[in-house]
Formats: sequence, C-alpha cells, structure tokens
Amino acid sequence: MRFGSIIFKIFGCVFPCAILLTLGTWQILRLREKLHIIHTMSGAIVPLPEGDDLQSHNYKRIQVQGTFKTTYFKVFAGRAGYYFLQPMELTDGRHVLINRGTLSEYAKIDVKDASMDERVSGTLYCTLSSKTKWVAANNADKNLWFWYDIESMSKHIGVPLEGCIIWGDNTSLLDGLQPNKMLQVRNDHLEYAITWYTLAMIWVGGYIYFLRTRQRFCSRPHNLE
Repeated sequence: MRFGSIIFKIFGCVFPCAILLTLGTWQILRLREKLHIIHTMSGAIVPLPEGDDLQSHNYKRIQVQGTFKTTYFKVFAGRAGYYFLQPMELTDGRHVLINRGTLSEYAKIDVKDASMDERVSGTLYCTLSSKTKWVAANNADKNLWFWYDIESMSKHIGVPLEGCIIWGDNTSLLDGLQPNKMLQVRNDHLEYAITWYTLAMIWVGGYIYFLRTRQRFCSRPHNLE
C-alpha cells in the first residue's frame, strides 16, 4: 500500500511539477539569451571581424567597405515582397551578401552602375533559418529563393560567400528599394516563464487540496447496513 502511495505521489505531483518547473527554467535561460542579443544589437558599429568564426559575432552592428557586384538574389519576404541581396566584394577580398532592402514582385532594379566603392553598415545576421526548405524549393535559374541557401547561392555565381549576411540599414539602400525594417528579436520568454511557474504552483496546490479532501473522506465513519 505504501509503495502504491509513493508511485501515486510521484506521477500525481512530483513528475508533472518537475516538467512545469523545467519548462519555466528553460524559458528563463532563453530570456537571458534574448537579452544578450538585444544588448549586442545596441552596441557600437565595428568593422566586419576577420576569420571564419563569424557566428560568434551574430547580431553585432557592422560596417563594411567594398564594391557591389552586378548580380543579386531575391529572397521571399512575405507581404513585403522580396529581400534584395547583393554580393559585395570587400577591400580585403572577402565576399558577403548585403540585404539592401525590399522590392515588389514586378519592380526592376538597375545595378549596372554598381562599380563604385561604397561603405555600408548594418547588423550581422547569421541565424539563417532553413525551415521553409521543406515547403518550397529555391529556384536559382529564376532567381527565386525562399530561404537563405548561402552554399547554393555561392555556387550559382561562382563566388565564395561568407556564411552570414549583413542586414543593411539606410546606408545600403538602392534606388527603387524600400528600406529594411530593423531586425527585431521577439522576447516574450518572461511571460512564458511566469505561466509555467504559476501552473506548477496551481498543480501543487490542487494536489494538496485533493489529498486533504481524500483524507477527510477516508477518515469519516461509514455505516454499513
């Protein structure tokens, strides 16, 4: 009987409560991560770091100088149309994609004069989600991209591209493009954490109430006829 009671308490209270507390703690960890990203995005503008580990500089404000190539990529941006990504050859020889803004489906952009040395700034963006690749396939021949496939883009133009892009601000804007909206980091993890912790307390309170009610019921004398 005692063993059965222990099992009942584990599965009735300890196990569910542990799950809820774990979910709440995970949201706190995600909150700290998002706050770090927001702090990074508010930092001073720095030159694009050298080396292969650009991921460690994700979300930093970056300034680069170089020459834009005449090629470009259109990446689906939902209702906004398409992101206009253009490779830039930096003064140190590297090539990086710059998101210069958005354009409508039928807009035409003249990039023939993209030969002048320019300096642009923006946010280094390395979180290139590929979730939509299971829904829509990129079409390099039609220049229609649904997700950032840097490797395929690099092969298509025959230029080694950096693994991150620069989310350009107004300094990178080209005539005919709409300026990019600022990168925004969704941060509602505190609300989620409070929700999970509150549910854990409610679960414990409900379980205690159930035990007391059950104990009072069992302690009552029962008349047998």
